[in-house]
Amino acid sequence: MRGVILSFFLMSSFLTFGQYSKDCVILRSRKKGVNQDTIFGRIVLPQKGRISTVNIQTEKGFRRYQTYETVGFKASDLYFGSFKYNGGYVFAPRIIEGKVELYFYYSGIGGKEIKNYYVFLSDDIKTGLILTVVTNAVQAIAASNTSCFYLFDRKTNMPLRVPRSMDRFAEEVAEVFKDDEDLYSRIKNAEFNPDRIAEIVQIYNKKSRDF
Repeated sequence: MRGVILSFFLMSSFLTFGQYSKDCVILRSRKKGVNQDTIFGRIVLPQKGRISTVNIQTEKGFRRYQTYETVGFKASDLYFGSFKYNGGYVFAPRIIEGKVELYFYYSGIGGKEIKNYYVFLSDDIKTGLILTVVTNAVQAIAASNTSCFYLFDRKTNMPLRVPRSMDRFAEEVAEVFKDDEDLYSRIKNAEFNPDRIAEIVQIYNKKSRDF
């Protein structure tokens, strides 16, 4: 079986609608300055493969949203962001949460099977899980040049597709972490390469929690 198999830790008891209504879809605002709408219900996730639409069961019935219509969606403990990708949008799971978030999109192209690497990480970051997730993600990138990482900076609410070029990586990624002088300098001086993006995010978020 090819492609991606998603590991979902879904709630086991949905006795009433209210008990599963913490799932939600955040819609993209069409106009600047307009608040984003949030639709609550129960997200219906596919058992395998990429997620191209968000399917949600609400009190008013079943709704389906396209990637370009949403900012992201939450399904139980999983969160997927919607990011620009080659003229369109794709959903990518959040694999590290914090002041700066890390997402990974797997394109499914390249013929190499990568299983069980979409794992949600809470504020209690477990290094072993991160290493497993990121190792598999890097393997997926090796199998497919169209897979990629995304950063989302909560300070500016701006996303960044992580460049693979060392020059662009040092320039663009460093800007996200410029409020940490030491980390900013290390990135600019090419101490890190693109494969170590998760390590950078971990270092930054840990410092942010400590101060």
